[in-house]
Amino acid sequence: MAATFPNAKKTFSAIINGVTKLVAALFNTPDDEIEAIESFVGATGGGALAYTESMTNMLFNYRQNCRIQYKSDSDLYVRAGEIMLTDSSGNRRLRRNTSDLTVNWANIDTGSEAANTYYYVYAVADASTTTFTVKISTNAATPSGCTFYKLIGIFYNDSSSNIQEVGNLNRNAGELDNWVSKSPGVAHYAMTDGVVVGYGGYNIYITTNGANPPTITRQYNEVDSPQKTTMTCPVRKGDYWSTNCNPVWWIGKS
Repeated sequence: MAATFPNAKKTFSAIINGVTKLVAALFNTPDDEIEAIESFVGATGGGALAYTESMTNMLFNYRQNCRIQYKSDSDLYVRAGEIMLTDSSGNRRLRRNTSDLTVNWANIDTGSEAANTYYYVYAVADASTTTFTVKISTNAATPSGCTFYKLIGIFYNDSSSNIQEVGNLNRNAGELDNWVSKSPGVAHYAMTDGVVVGYGGYNIYITTNGANPPTITRQYNEVDSPQKTTMTCPVRKGDYWSTNCNPVWWIGKS
């Protein structure tokens, strides 16, 4: 009898007149199902089970895309992707979103929006579905009211209650985020490697290092005329940067 896994679950008993009974024709079909599971998963070829880790354990920290990205001062994207989410006991749920989510303050776990505050972004798998939802929280470890979740990113809500400094966690950041307009004359913290681009006239500069405010001038342009120019400076993740250019933009990695 042909195996039905993984398209269907094999029934090894029959119900006759309301009573569950074993059927002789099905006695040996578990072998077919085991072989089908092995074909589906793939044999490790590395010896006994004690010599290999389980597939779900290997996927414990799995995350493909699902990156957060700046959208506007009041919301952000969580891009489509797949992710393994767990509860406090280590139980696991695999979830996949085929389209991007827009996340705003309606997604906060408790309370309301606060200025000058870091927020943490979580993928959540509590609903009875195959997709994940998103919560934002001031709690860096546990979003309120959630059971299956994983921290995927962080952002800063500045003094004007504008979303800034978006950064991703638990993945290799490599793609550029969106351009963000920034305020001149103040210290900005870089959650990822990035680039500052400014525009100005007389004696424009960009400073950046690990101090807050930054103390080392990396770019300086002394001009004698009202003619304006553009200035660009790379910034290292974890450093602060500041400039007197106006306007000024920041682009980091997502």
